[in-house]
Amino acid sequence: MVATPKEGTQGSEKGRLGTVVQTSMSRSQVALLGLSLLLMLLLYVGLPGPPEQTSCLWGDPNVTVLAGLTPGNSPIFYREVLPLNQAHRVEVVLLHGKAFNSHTWEQLGTLQLLSQRGYRAVALDLPGFGNSAPSKEASTEAGRAALLERAL
Repeated sequence: MVATPKEGTQGSEKGRLGTVVQTSMSRSQVALLGLSLLLMLLLYVGLPGPPEQTSCLWGDPNVTVLAGLTPGNSPIFYREVLPLNQAHRVEVVLLHGKAFNSHTWEQLGTLQLLSQRGYRAVALDLPGFGNSAPSKEASTEAGRAALLERAL
């Protein structure tokens, strides 16, 4: 980089009018920059993309998701999977938050994964969510506990 005074300036005017900055790159620097850009382009085009997602998100075709309603005054909708192998470990109950329902656990592949790993899993639609109707019983803590106890 070379800084030179602007043409036509006198000694006293140099400070007021400023300077012109000229940059110069040698041919080797330009060639190196061009080769670097070409290499980056070839790497971008030639390298493989991210690996495809496995079937965990899509579920296993060998897993059957059962659906039903619990008996009683305030039926609760549920989705259930049984273990693929005969010896199952423990039973898992999946609950959801305000923005989701039992179908979320199926969409994420959680029910299928638990079934593959030997668990019986039950995902409930809490009252007022998904396929479960709102319930007056669920308005109190004791009522919610009774609903869950009956569902289990």
